[in-house]
Amino acid sequence: MSEESRQCHCLALRRGSRHVTRLYDAHLAPLGLSISQYSLLNIINRRPDIRIAELGEIMVMERTTLLRALKPLLAAGWIVSTRPKGEQAYTYRLTDEGRRVRDSAVPLWRAAQEALERSFVPERAVDLRREALALTKVDFG
Repeated sequence: MSEESRQCHCLALRRGSRHVTRLYDAHLAPLGLSISQYSLLNIINRRPDIRIAELGEIMVMERTTLLRALKPLLAAGWIVSTRPKGEQAYTYRLTDEGRRVRDSAVPLWRAAQEALERSFVPERAVDLRREALALTKVDFG
């Protein structure tokens, strides 16, 4: 790896993110769920009837990418979309099956959290999460 690559903040964050994603995906695999899908189910569970724009803002995802991510959840019957009368935006909520899958995934997600903390030291994991979230508040413009 070149010196520039080793110093690139973006590359380092993306590599770290992919590594952590693999950990969570492996833990959630028995349910056929990815960490991205679990995150969507979790957010929609906490915010029933959430609009796509609000969901995209929370996930920091563009609308088209988010719609592609929601398609398998809709196809599986884990979420439903509705369009309130007189409104253009669709809203999303969990179905009973979606709630069951999400609830079944919580212990697997917790196991992934614990595995990360065991391998990374809990305090450093908390610091890492805090710094990663802080990045979402930075205006690079």
